[in-house]
Formats: sequence, C-alpha cells, structure tokens
Amino acid sequence: MNSAPFSTLLPPPKKEQSFPVASADQSREQQGDEPVAGIVFDSLQPDGIPNVSFQDFIPIRQRDFNMSIPLPTKQDIDETFQRTKAYFDKLLSNKAPTNFRSTSDIRGSKGGNYIEYKTKDALTDKSTSRIIKVVDHVADPLQPSQIKRKKVVAPPTDEPAAPILHSGTEKLTKEQREQWRIPSAVSNWKNPNGYAIDLEKRIAIDGRYNKEGDAIPMVNEKLLELTNALEDAESRAREEVRSRAEARKQQAEQQVRLKEEKLRELAQRSREERQRKRRQPIDQEEYDESAMVRQTERNEKRDQMKNDMRLSKLSTADRLRALAHAQGRDVSEKIILGAAKPSEVPDVHYDSRLLTKGAGTAVPGAPEQVYDSPLFAQNAMDRLYKPARFTGPDNDALDILSKMTSEQRFEDRDAVSSGDQPQTSPGMQKSDEKQDSEHGLEHGGT
Repeated sequence: MNSAPFSTLLPPPKKEQSFPVASADQSREQQGDEPVAGIVFDSLQPDGIPNVSFQDFIPIRQRDFNMSIPLPTKQDIDETFQRTKAYFDKLLSNKAPTNFRSTSDIRGSKGGNYIEYKTKDALTDKSTSRIIKVVDHVADPLQPSQIKRKKVVAPPTDEPAAPILHSGTEKLTKEQREQWRIPSAVSNWKNPNGYAIDLEKRIAIDGRYNKEGDAIPMVNEKLLELTNALEDAESRAREEVRSRAEARKQQAEQQVRLKEEKLRELAQRSREERQRKRRQPIDQEEYDESAMVRQTERNEKRDQMKNDMRLSKLSTADRLRALAHAQGRDVSEKIILGAAKPSEVPDVHYDSRLLTKGAGTAVPGAPEQVYDSPLFAQNAMDRLYKPARFTGPDNDALDILSKMTSEQRFEDRDAVSSGDQPQTSPGMQKSDEKQDSEHGLEHGGT
C-alpha cells in the first residue's frame, strides 16, 4: 500500500516494502463481529513482530495535507458539554475523595470492568482473545495522602511595603491614671526588710474601704499621737547618737594633740640637755674611772643576759648537760635523757610474767626470744655507775688500795664529821667486799 510521503520536503524511502495489513476495523467487519467499545488490539507475540505499519504512526493531518476538517457547531459543543458535565456529576456523586472513602465504596469497587483483549499472529493469521478484569486499586483508608502539597510563595515585588497606620496614643488624664493605678501589696503580718509603711498604703490595699464613700475609714485619734511620739523619739535618738559621735571625735582629737605636745616637749628637753652637756667642763679623771666601772658592769650584765637567753633556747638534755659541766660533775647520758629506770629487785609481790611477756623483745638483733624476761635484770642498775679509772702510769696497787679504803663515797660530809655511819646500798657493799676479798683483806681491816 503506497501512501503519501511523511513530508513533502523529505524524499521517499529507498527500501520501501508494503505488507497487506488490515486495520482492526476491517478485520472485525470481515469476521462479522460487532464493534466493541474499549477493545485494545495489539501484538504480544514472542518473536516481537509488530502488527502495525509505519502509516499508523503518521498523524491524519500529515497523511493528507488537503484534508479539511469542519469546525464543531454550537449544537455539537453544547451536547459535548452536557454529556461531559453529566459524566462528571455522576463521578462526583458516586465516588467520594480518596482520603475519605468508606468501606462500602471499597466493596463496591470490587466489581470492576471486563475488557476483551485480542491478539493476532502475523504468520498464521490466527487470533486469540483474552478477557481482562480491570479493578481499582484498593487504598488503605488510614494511609495519609500521597499528594505532596507545595507551599506557594508569593513572588518578590519591587514595590515598597505598605505602612501600617495606627491611631495616635491618647494621653490619659489624671482621673484615668488614678483609676488604672493598682496599689502595691502591703502585708499586715510580714515585713522582712523592716520598712515603715504609711497608713495611706495600708488603707488603700484594704478591701473594706473604697473611694466611693460606702465605708468611711475610722482612724483613732490616739494613733496620730502615737505616730508623733514615735517620730519625736526617733529624732531625739538620732540627735543623741550624733552628739555622742561628735564628742568622741573631739576627745580623740584632743588626745592626739596632747601626745604631740608631749613629744614636742621631750624633743625640746633632749636638745637642751645636749647643748648643756656641750657647754659644761668635764673632769677627765672622774669621768674615766666612773665610766669604766659602769661599762664593766654593763658588759657583765649583757653577757649574763646573753647566757640566760642561750640556755633558755636549749633543750632539757642540753641544759642538764651544761649544768653538770658547770658544776664539774660527770653524769651519764641515760640520766640526762631520763632513760635510767632501775628495776626494783627486792620484795616482789606479784608475778612479772602476768604484766609484760615481751620485756626483752625490744633488744636489737633478737627477733625471737626464748625466755619471757631477761636473765640478768641487775645489769640495768649496774650500767648507771661508771667504774673508777685507776689506769694511770703513776698509780700502783698500794695507792689504789689506800684510795679505795680512804674514799668516802655515798655519804654526807656533815654526817662523816659528826661521826655518823654512812648508809650504803647493798649493791655497793657487795662490790666493796668483793674488791677487799680480791686484795686479801677483810672488811674494815687496814
């Protein structure tokens, strides 16, 4: 089938082939079927051979450029309008909006429409038909709308913004301000800052009184007298405080002035004394002798004060050591430090094992003690006394013996002179007897 070219400006195709293809209307007329509205004819063959021609895609106006289509008349337009309006009215009356669909509408939409779908094979000219049921998609009534509504923004304009006009502010009169005035709250029970509150404010906040004169406030006359008395007392108290402060200020100024005068007099007398001493003749001999005596006494007193100050700063042990050295005594360090505590050996009335089990555990180098108490308890007493030193080269045995027998240790000189026998300790008596026995002498022998 030859047809007019696609365009008058384009040449015809070089390889043009024509196939005897009948249109859908002609095929239906040949078969004798009545035309069915809404039937779709298409080719869905597996090999993909289309059942259309190229001319089917060319618009009607371009197939025949000389074709004239008459415009619709007024009657056709009215009929089309009425038909369209009736159709839309039917849709609006039967179908509610998507967001507000009821269950009855959803159930009613299940019926759907049936469409016959026919296909035709181009090689065998065999046609097949199918029945398709078209139904509306069931929407969830609780699902929100899927339509996105965009906010329409007004386009910018170059015109200036219109001013907003307001009515002028009216000035309130004194009566109006008085009507709008709200008095401050005044409590009759609490006053933490201790402010003096006027009676007018208390009356203004009191609801029993008003300005219309319905309830006239009654104020006792004694209240005015009390207020005046309080004011007078306050003024007198302030005056007394001011007068006392002024008196204290004057007294302080007078004391400062008297001190300055005394200092001025002392300075004047010292200057006069220096001038008088310069003018008086001085006896050189008397001055030298008396000055030397006074200077010596001052030096001795100064040295004594320095020594006392130095001794006061020393510790107790150093003070005892200095005192023993000044008296020519040789005192043990244990006695000075207060560590000499001789144990009382005789007349033991208790079991010492019940008091201290670890008496000897303080000895260094003996972490484990076998016995509860030290073996030689008398050694602590023997350490308090130092042995006599007769190791000089000029001392022989006879001299040592004569010194030991003639020396009177541990007795008072007055007791010796009066003929009383000295009292010796048992420890020293045993040591003397031991020394006599070593030298072959009996006690009391010469």
